[in-house]
Amino acid sequence: MNAALGTFSKILSDPYFEAHLYDEYYGDSQYSVQPLFTREEDAYIREAGMIPVGLDGSQVPFAYMEKGKLKGIWPQLLALIEKKSGLRFALTPQAPQADYVAFLDQNPRQSLYCGITRRNLRMTQNAAVQLSDPLLQLDLMVVVNPEEFSTAGNEEFSLIVTDNTAVNSEFLSQMPLGQILYADTLVQCLLAVADHKAAATVCDSYTLNYYSWKPGISDLQDNYPLEFPSLQPCFAASADLDPVLMAILNKTIASLSQKEINQVIYDSTLGLHYQPSWTDWLKANSYLVASLALALILGVTLLIYRSRKQTEEQIQRRRTEMFRHKAEMDRISGLYNEDTFTEKAQAILAQDPPPYYLIYINIRRFKIVNELLGVEQADQLLSHIGSRLQDYCGRYPGSLACRITADHFMLMTPCEAYQANGREDILKDYTSDLNLSLEYGVYPITDRSLPMKLMQDRAALAAKNRTDPMFSEVGFYTDQQRQRIIREQQVLDEIEGAMDRGEIIIYIQAKYDIVAQRVIGGEALVRWQHPVRGLLGPGQFVGVLEENGQIMQLDYYVWEKTCQFLQRQHRLHEQVPPVSVNVSKYNFYRANLVALFTDLIAKYELRPGDLQLEITETACAEDTEQIYAVIRQLQQAGFTVLMDDFGAGYSSLNMFKDAPVDIIKLDMGFISSDENNAERSGAVIASIVNLSHSLNIPVIVEGVETQAQVDFLKSIDTRYIQGYYFSRPVPEEDYAALCYAKDEA
Repeated sequence: MNAALGTFSKILSDPYFEAHLYDEYYGDSQYSVQPLFTREEDAYIREAGMIPVGLDGSQVPFAYMEKGKLKGIWPQLLALIEKKSGLRFALTPQAPQADYVAFLDQNPRQSLYCGITRRNLRMTQNAAVQLSDPLLQLDLMVVVNPEEFSTAGNEEFSLIVTDNTAVNSEFLSQMPLGQILYADTLVQCLLAVADHKAAATVCDSYTLNYYSWKPGISDLQDNYPLEFPSLQPCFAASADLDPVLMAILNKTIASLSQKEINQVIYDSTLGLHYQPSWTDWLKANSYLVASLALALILGVTLLIYRSRKQTEEQIQRRRTEMFRHKAEMDRISGLYNEDTFTEKAQAILAQDPPPYYLIYINIRRFKIVNELLGVEQADQLLSHIGSRLQDYCGRYPGSLACRITADHFMLMTPCEAYQANGREDILKDYTSDLNLSLEYGVYPITDRSLPMKLMQDRAALAAKNRTDPMFSEVGFYTDQQRQRIIREQQVLDEIEGAMDRGEIIIYIQAKYDIVAQRVIGGEALVRWQHPVRGLLGPGQFVGVLEENGQIMQLDYYVWEKTCQFLQRQHRLHEQVPPVSVNVSKYNFYRANLVALFTDLIAKYELRPGDLQLEITETACAEDTEQIYAVIRQLQQAGFTVLMDDFGAGYSSLNMFKDAPVDIIKLDMGFISSDENNAERSGAVIASIVNLSHSLNIPVIVEGVETQAQVDFLKSIDTRYIQGYYFSRPVPEEDYAALCYAKDEA
């Protein structure tokens, strides 16, 4: 009903509604609605001059160059807008990967960019950019390879799109286990589907109609049952654009009839087909070309066999050397590749040489180099590092270097050379606009029988675990790191069996009302009663499970144990305080999370109010759209949702305002231990509490440990606390005793 009223209101607010209605049912194809401008807008049109408009000049059939002239849907549509508005545009074709914002910033009061879609993430998330009303609607079709998608399961289905095609959430909602891949252009996406590198892509009908004539793409189909919202191309402009110009554009766009738009599309697409190139012909006739080439080679070989035999032997030797070089060397850096490095390094170590170091070298934030400087300059950086490492190996005999992958390098060098020379300053003579730096990990080779891959992993681990990653560039591998890795692997190996044997138990920490002086609930916290290592806190195994993707299994185990405890309490007591459980962020990408909780509640004869759900503030800050949507579904099912650790991460007024949570748990650690800042921190907490009261959101302050903290919280009207002041996390039976102490008395 509300949607219908909204649509009716929008129709009534359209100043051209009657004209469009007449055009639809009575007017002929030449009928055109003229926009109505104010005096200020008329004056702007007369004085505006040529307005610069940028557009992608390689988007067939939307905008493309033909015999030095710009053609396509956008140029014709802009010509129609010029005619109807009186504005004059100076069209500037741009390269496919051009920086749109840079173009707009050249003349922020007037510049426009045509063809940007309203769902373009780089635009919609940029406060410096504004968008006009949509010029037209482009329906998206799912294009698949008929040989591929019929056999692909949900978990194998991959969708390839450009990074401007914002369909991620719609795709994952329909294919929860699917995979999203990216390419630079739509043509690359279509070719990837044709070459079986992806199961599907999305494409508008006009572009698909053009490229469907290209060999390979012509075999694709557009009948796969996935649905995506239409694209809405529009003008993009700087936030500083003259608002009068934007008003003129939106009025003119509103005045365009569907027949006028259809005529532009008809004129720009009729008879427009992809013209196969010489390369396309070769690809389509590869067998014929190969046969002809083979026949020619055989004929020539037979004619000149005797005179060419010696020459062919020389060529073969050169080819063998060239292939050997290619097989051993990395093309960009000029260093050995990983396989050759491993072979030569093992040969050196087998000769019982003096002590060696294996040094891992990594470029910090290399992705930023790629994004800001481009692939060409990124390759120049890799080449520079390769050249410097070659120089080093030349100066210190017995040294080897290789490029492993991307921006990762390995150097094996005698300990004596490293200790005499120290860390090589590889970037000292490299000029760049960016502040580049490297990180090093050093593994002393003590056991030469270890696989080279394991040695490399240890060197990389040393770089990752440097003493101070912010300021220290070199990390040395230690036995403590090895022991930590072993312990982490033990956790992964033992955790499933520990749950089956009941070694994973829950402790519960009470939440306390300091005014009524009673327990109002608890929080279930996990412990591991290890048969050898004793009682382990969550810090000794939860982080390992999160890093290795096994946390969801542990989460569900704790949820069920908590429900079992609540069921036992309901059988003993009439009133049972609720207990909250932690919900790791990864659970919010489960398609059945709400069903998991509702099934647990039903299985143990509980009410949704008995089991509260806690999610950390940092998780809420990462993917708000997805996580907020699931939180609302849980709330609709009757569950109470708490935001845990508020104040410990990325707290903001926006999160306070927008996050759909029922209770906030404020971290007492927010108060600075520095006496000079304690008063300021206290004022911040008081403000948060007052704001929560105004918004009717209860606050539980956690981490409360002293009487002074309790007195302060009482002074700012804080009622609910959690922390060591009242109770540490305790076993289930001890928590139950806390809850019902007064009843038993």
